[in-house]
Amino acid sequence: MTKEEHIQYWLKSAKDDLKTADHLFKTKRYQHCLFFAHLHLEKICKAIWVKYNKTNYPPKIHNLNKIFS
Repeated sequence: MTKEEHIQYWLKSAKDDLKTADHLFKTKRYQHCLFFAHLHLEKICKAIWVKYNKTNYPPKIHNLNKIFS
């Protein structure tokens, strides 16, 4: 996959997670909503990471602060 395809992969997946978070929020499943909201943010961060780094594979971590450090 090209760099742009990797970025689009992360962004599409993030969009799906946001839709899920929205549904969970509307059904008052707040704990699960927060989990999917975090996944959404994490995947956006990973798309940004791929854009500004030489490799197409972001770190395999979930800590948002460490993705950019």
